[in-house]
Amino acid sequence: MTTHDSSRYAVLRRPYDGVTEVWWETMSALETVCPSRGVAAQTQLIEDEARFIGFSQSRVFMTEEHHIF
Repeated sequence: MTTHDSSRYAVLRRPYDGVTEVWWETMSALETVCPSRGVAAQTQLIEDEARFIGFSQSRVFMTEEHHIF
């Protein structure tokens, strides 16, 4: 059995209020929703979210699915 040093992941031990997951079937599908008009919408969204999200305490990450079975 492999053990892991959980102290490296201390940020995950903090309490959190919620999680958002967004999924695209392909990377090109993601790229099609990010044209220049999407940038304006994203800017508006971030300005609104700043009213109730503590960005300095938030974590954002992206992953890519890999089937291994």
